[in-house]
Amino acid sequence: MATNTFNPFNIQFSGLKIGSHQFDLDLDSSFFKDIENTLISEGSIQIKLTLDKQTNMLQLHFTFEGMLDLTCDRCASNFNYPVQGQSKLTVKFGNEDLDSDDLVVLSPGEHEINIKQFVYEMLALSIPYRVVPCEDYPENDYQCDDEVLSKLKNISVNQNEPDARWDALKKLK
Repeated sequence: MATNTFNPFNIQFSGLKIGSHQFDLDLDSSFFKDIENTLISEGSIQIKLTLDKQTNMLQLHFTFEGMLDLTCDRCASNFNYPVQGQSKLTVKFGNEDLDSDDLVVLSPGEHEINIKQFVYEMLALSIPYRVVPCEDYPENDYQCDDEVLSKLKNISVNQNEPDARWDALKKLK
């Protein structure tokens, strides 16, 4: 199905010669707005893609660097988080069902591959499980929101007091 709109994430490989080909992608906030249920709402990422075309497969090598707008897990404030990394994707042609995280099988008649989901997953995996920038990146001078932290401290102190609802339930025994 051909469309008239240009999509930078559709890499057309059918017209390329055997060998190495370079692509540059610049991601901005519009990239993340199209993805549902994402932890990343904004960012600015530069991606260098090297596509090595061979007769029976493609090797895609990604190198990325930039900033993502994330939310602190401690105080819920937004901050810029620096990311960089590398990843690779192998594309084979055939009718097998061997898809995995870093291997995609396309039917022999395909002439392009959409890399958008792979790029998003690559970026999402570059984010640590717990994001607390004031601990993880003290050199950035990021400080958690003191007002939020004081409210959280008050909540945790008050949780040590017994809850009257439990006392009412204990009487039911």
